[in-house]
Amino acid sequence: MQDDYTLFIADNIFLFGILAALTAMIVSTEMKRLLKKYRDITPAEAVQLINREGAVMLDVRESSELETGRVRNAKFLSASVLPKRMDELNDIRDKPIITFCAHGMKARGICQLLCKRGFPDIYFLKGGIAAWEQANLPLTKK
Repeated sequence: MQDDYTLFIADNIFLFGILAALTAMIVSTEMKRLLKKYRDITPAEAVQLINREGAVMLDVRESSELETGRVRNAKFLSASVLPKRMDELNDIRDKPIITFCAHGMKARGICQLLCKRGFPDIYFLKGGIAAWEQANLPLTKK
């Protein structure tokens, strides 16, 4: 019986290699998801968090990306300078912080940085400012 399995695997070694690679990728992705210390939220969940817990929106877009509009009362600190200016976030350290950028790539990296620096309650706005705008949430052009 064991010889049958060994023969089957030997005859289909390429398929088993693909299966092993896919399994490794799935396990790796799931482990990263389970071990991350921040949470992904939708724009509607962000509004609830702001209203219920006084969360602060942290806009990490670059100045050149602000023409689409800004979220009212959001703190602006671009991703390119934020690592050098972390002390500017000390006044909001104990509040929930929702990071966002244009679509999400920069903000996810900032979430990881904030978690490493000991910020306890970090959120990532899925879809960034584009998702905020698509949800018809207010933006200011100032």
